[in-house]
Amino acid sequence: MKALVLGGSGSIGSEIVKQLLTDGFEVYVQYYRTDINELTSKFNDDKVRFIQADLSQTIDIDKTFGDIKSLDCLIYASGQSLYGVLQDMKDHDIDACYQ
Repeated sequence: MKALVLGGSGSIGSEIVKQLLTDGFEVYVQYYRTDINELTSKFNDDKVRFIQADLSQTIDIDKTFGDIKSLDCLIYASGQSLYGVLQDMKDHDIDACYQ
C-alpha cells in the first residue's frame, strides 16, 4: 500500500509517517523547509520517498508528484503556526496560514 503525507516533516506529519511505516505502507513524504539530511535520518527506511514542494505556491502537479502512479491513502498534515499576540501579527503572515 502507498500513502502520500503532505506536511510529513512536521510534528504531526512525522508521527503519521511513523505509524504508516509500522502499518506496512510505502510512504511519500512532502516537505518544504526541513533539511533533507534530518529527514533521511529520522525516517531511515527504504519505504520512504521525499518530495520537496512549497504548497503555499502554485505548483506543477505532474512535475512534483508525477512519480507516484497510485495511492491508497492521502493525508494532509501541512500547516504553519504563528506565535504571539494577534494584533502584533502582519496580515501577510496570517494570510499565509490559510493558503
